[in-house]
Amino acid sequence: MITERMNPRLTMLNWLQGLKRAAQSGPDEYLEDKILEMSEPMMAMTASSEAADPIKMRALLERDDFSATARKYLIKNWPLNIGLREGSSELDKARYDEKILKGVNQALAGIWFETGPVTEASGKALSDRIDAVAEKLTEDDRDLHGEGTGILLREVIGLPGDAYVCALIQDEDVLENALLGLRQLGVQIEPSAFEDIGREDPEAEAEPELGI
Repeated sequence: MITERMNPRLTMLNWLQGLKRAAQSGPDEYLEDKILEMSEPMMAMTASSEAADPIKMRALLERDDFSATARKYLIKNWPLNIGLREGSSELDKARYDEKILKGVNQALAGIWFETGPVTEASGKALSDRIDAVAEKLTEDDRDLHGEGTGILLREVIGLPGDAYVCALIQDEDVLENALLGLRQLGVQIEPSAFEDIGREDPEAEAEPELGI
């Protein structure tokens, strides 16, 4: 989850990278290939099944650097989305880092361009919108996107990464945070989405009081 400093995914990533380094120093190239193949499927296994803590998430959203923090979160977690890099040279690393940045930038742009105005705020509606963006990105460039694109985009706005769990979310604080997170990522949020969960749009203009 975006509000946590460490999670099972990063533990898994560190473990796989350690195995890969050990395999590189040995004679068994087949083992290194198997580790590379293992890395991407791990994303679904490490999808968060809980929403981010609503209080911590709101504090994050109220900071001026939420978009930058969201981007850093995606970059940090992207390796298990596309798999560990092949090769150990500096050129391999540079190309891999460039690949990660390109994938993350495409994902953020996809959220902005493809989501469209959000008019309702159920967990299923938000999850389905994100999945539609992720599926299109994956179809367009499988080398930069994978099963984890939708997972990470859900997590970055404070929702559970697991699509099934996300669809069952009813906590109004979590859903409101998700709307605010999408707004900070450039998505248009209609007042009706906030009304859907019994909240007021914090950016809606207050109606002037009538004088007597």
